[in-house]
Amino acid sequence: MLKRFSPAILSIVFILSGFITLQSCNKDGGEKKDSTKNSGSNSEFIKGDIVTLKLKPKKGETARYSMETKNSRIAASVLGSKENKFSQAATTMYYFTQEVSDVEEDIVTYKIKIDSVKLTNSGTQNDSTITISYNSNVKDSVYNQPENIPYNSLVGENFFIRVSARGELSNLYGLEKVYDKIFKSLGDTISQQVKSEIKTNFEEQFKSEMQQQFPFLPEAPIKKDSAWTKSTEMQIMYFPAKNVISYKIADIKTENGETIVTINGELSIQVLKDELKEKGSTVKLESSNFNGKATVVFNLTKGILLKKETSTTAKLDIKVSDGRQALKNSEENNSGLSLTIIK
Repeated sequence: MLKRFSPAILSIVFILSGFITLQSCNKDGGEKKDSTKNSGSNSEFIKGDIVTLKLKPKKGETARYSMETKNSRIAASVLGSKENKFSQAATTMYYFTQEVSDVEEDIVTYKIKIDSVKLTNSGTQNDSTITISYNSNVKDSVYNQPENIPYNSLVGENFFIRVSARGELSNLYGLEKVYDKIFKSLGDTISQQVKSEIKTNFEEQFKSEMQQQFPFLPEAPIKKDSAWTKSTEMQIMYFPAKNVISYKIADIKTENGETIVTINGELSIQVLKDELKEKGSTVKLESSNFNGKATVVFNLTKGILLKKETSTTAKLDIKVSDGRQALKNSEENNSGLSLTIIK
């Protein structure tokens, strides 16, 4: 597949899902037991220097959040004597209401309603810049663009997510009304296969976005000064890599009789293979630099997130050659998330 390594793809294509983010998941099992108990007391979670970190909110607990994600890419490519520079940026802002619908022993079910969505996308190539803004509350010409149909359909509808006590989002469901709106907006003339593909793609992307609001918590009780890690396999452009995030408790304090925990996270990435060859083409990752940080503020007593901020940066120098010509591509990718409870 020569097109996979083509210089044009490396120098032009911008895929938001390719950004490196401080998010993680892990499968959690065990027998489910129904429980309608209130959030735990402080003594339930802290015993001496041992802390039990877990999601254990009270059924009916409601919170409203704002969640902003920012992604940007700055790149320059050189092919022979020709240089091409471009940059792209995207900002997404969700306002949503989240209610604890059910609490089991190790699973929390949340009912969520997206109240509004704002998007800003911009791109600059050489000296030309284009910026497009979308607001779900403003029904202008951008509102009706096909790419915004999912957001229009999502606002105001309830759906559900199931999250483990460790913070892993395992299931997203209840989107039937959203899909009905999407298909109606598309004329409802698309095939069942296309409908199925739309559902799958939408659920995968939206599940990933909803996962970002939850912290990754350790499986077992830990000492206050100890750390825990989450490791996942990933891809950076075309290169296989290992993503490791190390977490540690930064602070534990009591406010109004409730325990507030601050958790810090640091990202490290190991590229497992820095050169790929296929049908006469070679892609070489000549240099790379990664860094990322996260801060989570968590009400342990109530089992709710108060604040989460993440930032990551990836700098890459890539060379693509086919034996006759070579393209050099240098780029910097930045991503960040800011989630805050609205009181």
